[in-house]
Amino acid sequence: MSIDQVNASESVIDSRGYRANVGIILSDAGGRLLWARRAGKNGWPVPQGGLQPQERPGEALFRGLAEENGRGAGQVGILCNTEGWGDYHLPGRFRRGRGAH
Repeated sequence: MSIDQVNASESVIDSRGYRANVGIILSDAGGRLLWARRAGKNGWPVPQGGLQPQERPGEALFRGLAEENGRGAGQVGILCNTEGWGDYHLPGRFRRGRGAH
C-alpha cells in the first residue's frame, strides 16, 4: 500500500482533538538513523507535520521533510509506511492553540 492510499480525514483536527499528521524516520544507506535534538529543548523529535486540508499524506511527508530538514523528494525514498492511522494522547501541557488545557 502506498502512503497516499491511506485516507486522511477531510478535517485537519477531528472531533476528539486529534490532527492527521505524518512522522518521518530518516536513515542513510548504512542504516543509521537521524536522531536530533532541537536547540535549547530537551525533546528528541522526528521530522513531522500535520496534514493541511485536502493534502495527501505523501504530500505532507515531503513538505514536512523539506520544512524541517531541507531534504526534497528527489533526495529521499520511502522504504515503508504504516497501513493505517495510529493516534496518541498528547498531554495538555504540550498542546498549543486549540485544545490546550
